[in-house]
Amino acid sequence: MLDGRLSLTVLSVTAAVALGGCAGEMPVAACASLDWRLIGETDGRSGLRAKEFDEHAKKCADGAADRVAYEAGRASGLQFYCTRAGGLAAGAIDANYEETCAPETEAAFLAGYALGEKLYVLTKANRKAIAAYAKAESSLDQHRYLLRTAEKRAEKPSIDNEQRELARQDAVFRQSEINRLEGSLLRLVDEIEATRAALDAYKAELAAMGLVPPDATPATAQD
Repeated sequence: MLDGRLSLTVLSVTAAVALGGCAGEMPVAACASLDWRLIGETDGRSGLRAKEFDEHAKKCADGAADRVAYEAGRASGLQFYCTRAGGLAAGAIDANYEETCAPETEAAFLAGYALGEKLYVLTKANRKAIAAYAKAESSLDQHRYLLRTAEKRAEKPSIDNEQRELARQDAVFRQSEINRLEGSLLRLVDEIEATRAALDAYKAELAAMGLVPPDATPATAQD
């Protein structure tokens, strides 16, 4: 049986290709040719319930989907999912747990899931700090451009005194924003370094426990 993160990706992609892109019902021959054990194993490794088979079967003509092969593959996939490593992988992406693990394996899964949740939180904090820095840099560039624009407008001989005063006030505002943002960049760099250090330290803890942190894709900074 395939093991590890790479194999899970291969399984997911293969199953997606097999079932994807079917706008209507697939003919019996087409569905019968699919590797239903592989599809089941992919779902099992994702912790999906057995009823997921019914969703797949809807894309096939009656009787074409192989439930026996699917359930055998799903059981195999759950053997990976319902472990501490499987829980870590699920928690690291903040995935929902659908209570698919048996009582004798659920404790190990939940222990790993708790570790993964912490990894998710730390990773999200680091991504959020990086996004905040990028946003501040973008705003800084915009205010610098608008400052130059306001200064040039204030120097135009063709505008009246009222327009010139408005341009000067705009320039003062832009400069104040530039000063504020330049100061915030230093704080944001510190925040990036602090969250990165916390994340690296936690990954080292996981490694010491014999766990390889998955390449998690956390929620965006806006979440």
